[in-house]
Amino acid sequence: MAASPHSAPAPGERAAPRGRAERLETTHPVFRLKAGMSTEAVIGLLGRDYLSMGSGQLFAVLDDASAAEECWLYSNAPQGHDIEIVFRSGALASAEVKEKNADGAAPLVARIDQAGLAAAEPYRAALGAARL
Repeated sequence: MAASPHSAPAPGERAAPRGRAERLETTHPVFRLKAGMSTEAVIGLLGRDYLSMGSGQLFAVLDDASAAEECWLYSNAPQGHDIEIVFRSGALASAEVKEKNADGAAPLVARIDQAGLAAAEPYRAALGAARL
């Protein structure tokens, strides 16, 4: 049984390093995202609690190629992680899952795009994913 965030670890369990996000469960719906999914399908998996903006707003890009892109951010959802999603012409182009660490670092946990799912260890083996 895992320790609660407010209790000491059980005998034999290790505490998470200070300032580091807890490990994301491999059963989390983010790992079921696929390139080409519609916005409705993504909302069905992850919900509506996201920040949305055009890539021109996000990256201050003014060319026509970025006009068809929409970027979503699920911040701290699940706790300790951000999910950054890019849609092109209404279809999921890419998604990145990053840890939120107290030191400001945001290591990449997983990426979903046309090539499929790529993940860092320990997620890679559990998900059958490619190497990041």
